[in-house]
Amino acid sequence: MWARHFEIFLAIWLTLGWLIFRYPEDASLLMFHDFFIAAIISTISLLSYKYRYIHLLNIFTALWLIAIVFVSNTNISNAPFQNYMLIGLTLLIFAIIPPRASSPPKEWEDFIEKKLGSIKESNQ
Repeated sequence: MWARHFEIFLAIWLTLGWLIFRYPEDASLLMFHDFFIAAIISTISLLSYKYRYIHLLNIFTALWLIAIVFVSNTNISNAPFQNYMLIGLTLLIFAIIPPRASSPPKEWEDFIEKKLGSIKESNQ
């Protein structure tokens, strides 16, 4: 589940981006966009605790952040769009990590538990 924690961190970073980077003066739409996308990322990441494959929906959110950089007619050196690209690529990497990535498969855990149980019984 560590990947979901990092996705929530990325959502917080996206929310605070307008305080950290210099946004254009008419950036109220970009700020609303940041809050909306951050809410989507956080919601999907939190729902992945209950639903198994819902974290894969963050792939679409990441692709949206990457696509908005290419579709916009602004200079790529604008900080908000660099932030979108960085968050989009990072989110794309972490969105494909399964929830139990640091744990062995359930079958392996059952096998080890069975073997340890038989070893303990033979020692007694």
